[in-house]
Amino acid sequence: MNQRAADRFRAEASLQWRLPIIFAVILLLVLLLSDATQYVILRQNLIDSKSRVLVEDVNQSRILLDRFFHLESGTTDVIQHACARPQLADQIDTTFARFIANTTGSTVGVVVYDANRQVVDVEPAGAKAPQVQNQYLLRVQSGAAPTPLVLDTASGQMLVVAVPIAPKLPTACGLVEMSISMDSVNHLLRQETGLFILEGLIGFAVATVLGFLLTRRALLPLERLKAAALELAGGNLQARSQIVARNDEVGVLAQAFDTMADQIERAFMEQKASEERTKRFIADASHELRTPITALKGYLDVLRRGRVRDPAVLEPALESMSQEAERMRKLVIDLLALVRLDNAPPAAKVQFDVNALLGSILDEGVPGMPEECVRKLTPHPLLVLGDPEAFRTIMRNLLVNACTYAKGARQVWTTSAHEGSARIEVHDDGPGIPPEDAIHIFERFYRGEKTRSREDGGSGLGLSIVQGLVESMGGRIAVASPPGAGTTFTVDLPLAPLQVEGGAGN
Repeated sequence: MNQRAADRFRAEASLQWRLPIIFAVILLLVLLLSDATQYVILRQNLIDSKSRVLVEDVNQSRILLDRFFHLESGTTDVIQHACARPQLADQIDTTFARFIANTTGSTVGVVVYDANRQVVDVEPAGAKAPQVQNQYLLRVQSGAAPTPLVLDTASGQMLVVAVPIAPKLPTACGLVEMSISMDSVNHLLRQETGLFILEGLIGFAVATVLGFLLTRRALLPLERLKAAALELAGGNLQARSQIVARNDEVGVLAQAFDTMADQIERAFMEQKASEERTKRFIADASHELRTPITALKGYLDVLRRGRVRDPAVLEPALESMSQEAERMRKLVIDLLALVRLDNAPPAAKVQFDVNALLGSILDEGVPGMPEECVRKLTPHPLLVLGDPEAFRTIMRNLLVNACTYAKGARQVWTTSAHEGSARIEVHDDGPGIPPEDAIHIFERFYRGEKTRSREDGGSGLGLSIVQGLVESMGGRIAVASPPGAGTTFTVDLPLAPLQVEGGAGN
């Protein structure tokens, strides 16, 4: 049952209540242990104090006994001789009992034993002496320090202490036992116990209240963190803990939460952007495919009806159909290239020379090659680690792009080693790219205002493929087109490790 209640408390109670109560209970246990220790020490001190008073009374009585019988001032032989005489020994014992009774008063019971530990006299007369064990009397006769005893009697607890009559010869003249009620000691102990209990209750209450206030203040950042988590779970991706940076556990937790929230927001934004790109891609691809398909269908409908029989009219129609089919074929090829680029695993990397491969691409050329095509290639091999076919596609698309949008303009192809990368720069002296188009030039299906014509502008996928292939090889591509200064595409690809160690950039 207790375990079930504890489990329910842990399950239902908040930290704001659990922590103060736990700390208060711990404090209460510490106070109880401290009070119990103080109680034991106080009780022992009171008993020792009472017993010292009783022993001091015995010492005062010995002074009187010495005056009568000269025991303490005499030698051990004198003491032995005096106590060996039965009549004198009885006289010494009874006299000593009266002296002590007169010194201590009626509140102290006195019992005198002879050398054989037989009761000789009891003061006050007729009082019932506490029953002590014979072993205790033997220890006193052996000369041991007086040890107080607390005995339970019919009249209550009694404090008992015994000492020899003649300390110089403890076994010669017998013993004296004194007893006093423990009522005053117990009363004082009860008062102290009440104070201890009151202090414990006050301490528990104060610790609970202060613990609650301090815990509530300490947990305020966690409350803000909880509120931010609920907001984040409710769809507010901008929710953050708003907790000032700190080095404790709460600060670390808040920083971890904010980092997680940033990653969640970024993931959602990326997912949303990806969905938007996918929708736009599907729409653009559908639009680009619909145009040639519509044109082909129109021409085929006309031919199927047999209305075009003149070869002079039929030949241009067939030529247009061929062009539309070719445009659609290229578009499908580019779409497949993008799909492979997005989903295919990275191709195996091999080492190849950028200069040799670029030279062969420029030698092959493409339709619309300018008369002036300057090559500024490094005199030494420029080795990179990547996919040669991907590099060929990159360079060929850049060449086609330059020949398409800067027809007849001079081109300059430059290679160099730059900060651990093989840099290929493609510059043309064409009209350049407007700034509003330059920021979108690598987007799929994007065609600038000057190239909206499908005959001149292509599908808008070439540079997207180029960017994807460059990044798949661990490189980067950039474009610069200052007004009136033509256009420059810059491709950086990581050099092969041996090329870097060999200092190819020197």
